[in-house]
Amino acid sequence: MTPSINRPCAVLFCTPDHQAIATALAKLCERHGLKVYVGSDPETQAQMLFHQIKQDGAQPVLVVHGGGKWRKQSAMSSTVDDIGKQWRSICFAGSQVGQEAIKAMSPAGHGTLLFLGHVSATQHQSGAAAYGAASAGLRSFAQSMAREFGPKGIHVVHAMRGGDVSPSDHTQAQAEAVAMANVLWMLHQQHRSTWTHEIDMQPETTT
Repeated sequence: MTPSINRPCAVLFCTPDHQAIATALAKLCERHGLKVYVGSDPETQAQMLFHQIKQDGAQPVLVVHGGGKWRKQSAMSSTVDDIGKQWRSICFAGSQVGQEAIKAMSPAGHGTLLFLGHVSATQHQSGAAAYGAASAGLRSFAQSMAREFGPKGIHVVHAMRGGDVSPSDHTQAQAEAVAMANVLWMLHQQHRSTWTHEIDMQPETTT
């Protein structure tokens, strides 16, 4: 028998490039009383994880997807395989997480679905053709979901990271991850009268 759904939780699907942010965000969620479920491969885990959450009697109120692996590669050197891998990890995986999140949140009529992307979705990044194209696809999918499900109480956000996704300075990387996690939590806390649907997070070192 399925238990009553009454315990709010957060669900984080993030690849290694976004792991520091996910870790910092998980700590914020737990500090505010949310149980955190973590997945790494939406293609094989999304449906199963959301099913497990339902069986546990938990209700997702915050779902985050951050996919892809930054790779500096020009348009002409990007193979079909390169382009396909970036698209599956960023855009397709995001759609899988997004669809499962909407199905889980819709009955309750509230929740935050947050797609963690990159500014290459809107701004040309030298040598990031496949990554940028997949990021642009994710942005379009997120905007479509925001228009469709915002009126139904689901806050859909596309949050774009700027700069290098993996700074060589570990201290700098940790500081940026904590700062970005705080921004994501702020977005989750927004009142629906002032919802932000897209945000550009630029590190201080970005030029």
